[in-house]
Amino acid sequence: MKYNSRTEVETIGRTGTYSYKEDDAIVARQMSSFWLYVNPTDKGFTPHAISDGYWEAWITLWMSRNVKPDSVCIDVGANCGFYTFFLAKHRCRVFSFDPDPKCIALLNRSNRINGCEDHVVIENLAVTDGKAAEITLWEFNGHSMNTTIDGNAETCDSSFIAKTISLDGYFSKKKGVSKIDFVKIDAEGSEELIWHGMQKTLSANSDCLVLMEFVSSHYAKKGKPFLTNIMKTHRVTYVDYAGDEQPIESNSFFDTDTEDIRMLALRKK
Repeated sequence: MKYNSRTEVETIGRTGTYSYKEDDAIVARQMSSFWLYVNPTDKGFTPHAISDGYWEAWITLWMSRNVKPDSVCIDVGANCGFYTFFLAKHRCRVFSFDPDPKCIALLNRSNRINGCEDHVVIENLAVTDGKAAEITLWEFNGHSMNTTIDGNAETCDSSFIAKTISLDGYFSKKKGVSKIDFVKIDAEGSEELIWHGMQKTLSANSDCLVLMEFVSSHYAKKGKPFLTNIMKTHRVTYVDYAGDEQPIESNSFFDTDTEDIRMLALRKK
């Protein structure tokens, strides 16, 4: 599973590119090793799935270095499932969450074609703090596979109601899960709600590594209060474009950072 460089990830992905049409979807080979059903009308992920055969090479590289085979993993905001099936094909057990029924339909088809149904669980749920039973989510224009709690009728195509769960609530009732090793969170503005709803899970899994998208503009005061809360219990780094980690020492990091979007790696202190 471990790759040596971003160039290696990109070369392996591109070497195995192949796609074909099946009914209302496109099936595209990823990382020369697994298949994804993707939405032909999506302008975000689908073009990369077809032409590149990989996604976010720096994150894929980092994940290959930091998530061991046979780990128990959670993919929050799975979308079409690149990371779900990347992990699954490296012997990980994966719990994959997405609120969008369109994504779930594609994920289930990918689960079957990859032969991963015995170790990938797919849930059509929006992960939050669990306080509300339902939440309104908005679909981005041209990126219908991405949904956000921050949308409105002017910037988004449409909205829908999704059932919610917290990770604490879900895994308190899930039998046969004795540990959780890794959590990936990419939820377009719901990250703070998700964080609040997973504290019992993190307390019970002190070695759990969290990779979380952090978009400072989604939060009050450029995310300083949220980042301060995280830093009380966790060491924080971000993954740079070479797939390496760089430390974040202060909650004012995003005041001067040139990138609004960062993938943060969180390890318990």
